Parts: sequence; C-alpha cells; structure tokens
Amino acid sequence: MNALTTCVCLIVLSVSVSAQLPYEDDPANFAWQRASDVTGVGERLYVKARSRLLHEILPCYAMLRLLQNGVNAFSFAVSHIKPGRLGGLNRYATRLVTSRTPHHPHQNAVAFHLTSGSPRMTRFKVMYSDPGSNCIILIKFPTSRHRECILLQTSSTVDQPIPPECRKVYMIFCNFDSVYVYQRGCKGLLRNDAV
Repeated sequence: MNALTTCVCLIVLSVSVSAQLPYEDDPANFAWQRASDVTGVGERLYVKARSRLLHEILPCYAMLRLLQNGVNAFSFAVSHIKPGRLGGLNRYATRLVTSRTPHHPHQNAVAFHLTSGSPRMTRFKVMYSDPGSNCIILIKFPTSRHRECILLQTSSTVDQPIPPECRKVYMIFCNFDSVYVYQRGCKGLLRNDAV
C-alpha cells in the first residue's frame, strides 16, 4: 500500500510540474511582454547574449528601426561582423512584423530575418522587456526542448551590466549555455555604419 501511495504522489507531482506555464505564457508576466517595447526603441539594440544554438547571431549583432511600414510592420537595419578570418561588417535591411500569440491581450511576438540570405523569418516571443532599464529578452517560438533566447540592450545601456531583473529572468528561464556576442568595440565599428 505504501508503494502505491508513493507512486500516486509522484504521478501527481510530475503532472503538476509539467503543467506549469512557461514564463512567456504566464498571464502574471504579460505586462512585461510587449512587442511595442522592441519596435518603439529610438536607438540601436545590441544583442548582448544569446543561447549557444542561435549561431546565426554573430558578434556585434545590432538592430536599428528605420521606419514603420504599417500597423504591424517595420523596417530595421541589421549589422554584425561577418564570419571568418577577414571579418568585416555585414549590413542588411529586414522587415520586422509584430503579432499576438494566443491568450495575450496585446502584441507580444516579433518575426524578422536573422541573416541576410535567410529565406524565412524567425519568430520570437517577447519574454521580458523593461523600457525603464532598456533590456529585452526574446525567446524563439515555437520553442523546442532547448529554450533559445537573445538578450538585447540599447546603445546607451549595453556597456553597463545587465539589469538585475532582466539577468534573473534570462538565467532562470533561458538555456544556461550562453554566448556573449557584444564587445566594447562593437559601437566603434557601427558608429559610421550607413543605414
């Protein structure tokens, strides 16, 4: 009888743990998950850290909103260092589209081309955004068993430490295996970047 009770308790525990909502789908966090926080930034957004599996995000990866093309469509300029020994700067324009995922009261997802030759847009949910601290976390959607995230900071804050709450959300709810792609020299490379 004891073994049966233990087994039932373990099953109930596993069901309750697996039924827990992901951070980005928990209504308690919806206020921090607005796509407009990504599109409304008036300065360049730099990717400071990314999940190791998002290898398309190269060093000095940065995005700058150029203009709004419609209610949910924007033009962004993307810049990053080219892969390989010679490096150099790669620049391209991409269309960024916002959308709303089920149960969210406002638009909470963005899709854009991660690379210049990419045939498809990659879709992300806004996992966390705090306009006051200028820190944004995007999670690739739909999610796989690996939670692939990118952490962005604005040009005016990227040289500072990651704000505590943003760091906490990233460390707890994204894959722990991260790569830091921002370096202090990135701003100098992009300063004369023709948009």
